[in-house]
Amino acid sequence: MENRWFRGRRSRSLSLLFDPSTTPFSAIEAAVEEDGYALDQIVILPGQSGESDRLDLVFSAAATKNVTPLIDKLRRLSGVRQISSGK
Repeated sequence: MENRWFRGRRSRSLSLLFDPSTTPFSAIEAAVEEDGYALDQIVILPGQSGESDRLDLVFSAAATKNVTPLIDKLRRLSGVRQISSGK
């Protein structure tokens, strides 16, 4: 029953591994904002080796829309190495 009531309220998230020396956080942030996605949370975890950082984006549940176009845009950024999507 809870699944049925709250299905539309679930937030969506993306996790990215990216090279901060090639792709600044501001480029990723600009790509998200250009497409009008509303974020609830941003978490940046620096990589241990300094080669790649992890960025977790949690989108607002009320404003969640199809993130496929955003994934396509992000994967074209030169330093993005991996993108994972979750619900």
